[in-house]
Amino acid sequence: MGWTPDCKYPVVYAERGRGVYHIKTDLNHQKEFNDFVNEYILSSDEHANKLGLNIQDKEFGVMQLRNQRLVDEEGKLVFEFSLNYPAIITNEEICRQIRSKLSPCLELVCTSNYDPVRFEKDCFLCQTLKETYEKITGLDGTPVTTTGGTYAKIMPHIVPFSPSFPGQKGIGHNPNEWMDRDDLITNAKIYALSILGVANG
Repeated sequence: MGWTPDCKYPVVYAERGRGVYHIKTDLNHQKEFNDFVNEYILSSDEHANKLGLNIQDKEFGVMQLRNQRLVDEEGKLVFEFSLNYPAIITNEEICRQIRSKLSPCLELVCTSNYDPVRFEKDCFLCQTLKETYEKITGLDGTPVTTTGGTYAKIMPHIVPFSPSFPGQKGIGHNPNEWMDRDDLITNAKIYALSILGVANG
């Protein structure tokens, strides 16, 4: 997680859910398919306002509509998109809302979903990670959420934790992703002390 002006604090304690959805129909309903995709997806803002899903949460931020594309499936018209969603809505509620916009000849399929991950800021794991970060760096370690995805979505009771430092804006998810040697050493210290703290907790 990079350091940005909007991301004041360095510790991640939660992450949004992430669902991938297909709108499908047969080749005889191209007009209805095109109308839906143009009206509700392509002309929407990045927060899915046309679908009525432009919700936000104080901790998790706003809904994010991403990764729109046509999918090649024989005999079918298929459009794919993904939603990164806050914890105040469930995937079932998202699907229900999308289906309320569909004509009868269109089908919604959720092809994958990872529910949001959330831990209370004052729980043992979050407090241990926060205190370790602050002890090593001398910086404020108040937890914040991430819009990214981690293995915490797959493994229960895992806090999505990733220390970041001033000056790291824009270094992730690029070719030849990198980190300064000093930051790597600081990370190693934080992880080592965190493991010790959790093991002794």
